[in-house]
Amino acid sequence: MKGFERKNQLFSLCGLNCGLCPMFLGKHCGGCGNGNQSCGIAKCSLEHGKIEYCYECESYPCEKYRYIDKYDSFITHKRQKADLKMIQDIGVEQYNLQQREKMQILSHLLANYNDGRRKNFFCVAVNLLELSELQEAMKQIQQNDELSVLSVKEQCSYIVDILQKIADRRNINIKRSFRIVGQISFVLNSRDNGYDPQDNHQLVVMFKNHQDDNKQYQLQEEKFENLFGGWEIGLTEAVEKEKGKSAIIKYDKYEINGGQLIFNLIDCEKKSIDELMPPTRFVVESQGQKGVIYTEVGNFEEVVCDDDSVKIVLSLTKGRLKPTVRQLLNKNTPLLEDFRAKTMAYKRQFRAIFDLKKDEYSARSLKDIILCLDEPEEIKTISQPSFISKVLNQSQKQAVMKALNTENICLIQGPPGTGKTSVIKEIVGQIIKRDIKMTDSPKILIVSQSHTAVDNILEGLGKAIDNPLEIIRIGAERNISEEIATKYTIAAHREQLVSEIKNNVQQYVEQKNDLMNTITDKNEVIPFPSFK
Repeated sequence: MKGFERKNQLFSLCGLNCGLCPMFLGKHCGGCGNGNQSCGIAKCSLEHGKIEYCYECESYPCEKYRYIDKYDSFITHKRQKADLKMIQDIGVEQYNLQQREKMQILSHLLANYNDGRRKNFFCVAVNLLELSELQEAMKQIQQNDELSVLSVKEQCSYIVDILQKIADRRNINIKRSFRIVGQISFVLNSRDNGYDPQDNHQLVVMFKNHQDDNKQYQLQEEKFENLFGGWEIGLTEAVEKEKGKSAIIKYDKYEINGGQLIFNLIDCEKKSIDELMPPTRFVVESQGQKGVIYTEVGNFEEVVCDDDSVKIVLSLTKGRLKPTVRQLLNKNTPLLEDFRAKTMAYKRQFRAIFDLKKDEYSARSLKDIILCLDEPEEIKTISQPSFISKVLNQSQKQAVMKALNTENICLIQGPPGTGKTSVIKEIVGQIIKRDIKMTDSPKILIVSQSHTAVDNILEGLGKAIDNPLEIIRIGAERNISEEIATKYTIAAHREQLVSEIKNNVQQYVEQKNDLMNTITDKNEVIPFPSFK
């Protein structure tokens, strides 16, 4: 369109990833703003001051986006609004960086695994799947040593299967079509062939179910983005904030002296050198295939001031300097105070959101329940179990039954003093009693925001669990009660096992000594048994 130009050829005005489009790759389209045919949204951009992206417009999302999911002919339109939201959140530079990584993956797939019929499939898959999911697929491909002996067609089928399974996990439709169950039959094209239009009923139902599944998936994606999108942005900002508070040491040279690294200081940014305390860890930042890599250098020891210079002394991690670190230090790569421990809690939340998004959880329908698209299922039983505790009231018994009968997730609420700890003990005891005859023992994880709460629960489980080795208490011993620490920590289990081994060995030695003494006293010869 005349007068319409774009700076970013990887991402279109309306949210399409041009760099991953089969039309663009096949040179059938010049890309957004590069000799393309008339476009209503491009005209709209010119009328609104030549905006680069639609989300920059005060009217976005306008009427043009109201039905865009329904009428756009490209499968990749499914991510238009989501990708516009992403580039708005993380910025153009970071988004383009991810797109270039996706383009490298796509180029590798097309160059090595295309049998001549999979170009569109690979383009759509790379477009719709997350970068982390594509990296997961590439890892599987690289780890398969037998792939090289297969034919191109077999290799292609293998790659398609991997990508399709990842897509199925998130209910993403990579293909335009879906499988129709039925039989092929040929009928005469005449009015008197006995053909009953009602035979199409099953086909209509299948199309309707497919349409309903797509609508349900779109609703799920929108609700997930509304609920967790802002959370992810907040976590990203929190991580960047922690990183922004970390000291950055700039130097012009360094030397290795035994197990120490001595840096000639130029500047210490973000913090004063007086604020650095041993044993603060320092790392160097580099760019890897999967993003930013932080490599440990050493721990801060002291600052040494000479007449004409200031030196920072670090103790070497593991007493040696890695070759990769040496190369970075030779380039005077700044030292960065290691902030990763402070951001571990944020990263756990990131991982939890990511796993929920990819449906990586054991409780059935958990995502739909959290998004209020489904409700927990309870399968009620006629008979009540024999309760272990004899002091539970009726409300507590009902809570126990509800937890035992719920198929996916159960939430029990109550103010302090209402007996939630007693209920949890009873639930754990009932699960163990119910599954005691099973080959695989049930695996139960008890977590809390306080160590005391976990200890209180474990104190009452000895009655339900005969073998103490089946309970493992994780945590620093200083935070665990003495009674629990002496029974259930890894150190306690190790001590108990060593003690049992010593006792068994001592008993074995004593038995053999008694046997030898008996033989010596009686002067008997015990013949070896014969084997036939």
